[in-house]
Amino acid sequence: MEADLILQLAVAKAIEWTGELSGRIVKKWPDFVLDHPDIELKGAYLMRNRLAHGYETVDLLTMWETISIDINRMSERLAAFLATIDEQS
Repeated sequence: MEADLILQLAVAKAIEWTGELSGRIVKKWPDFVLDHPDIELKGAYLMRNRLAHGYETVDLLTMWETISIDINRMSERLAAFLATIDEQS
């Protein structure tokens, strides 16, 4: 049971970190966000706000889907974008 709680807290924190960094990108480089709508930065920031401020309850299934599907997808898309930058260098 304690291991489950630790895992839940770790997943929540990972989602919060991802959302916080996404929010910084949204604010600092709004054109990037417009040019890459497939990288769901705004959604990640909104999820961070829900977790950090308790605006809504987030159930465990939603957190698990976020960490296992959405964040993986975001990571793959960011990696593909970064690969195009490396190719241009």
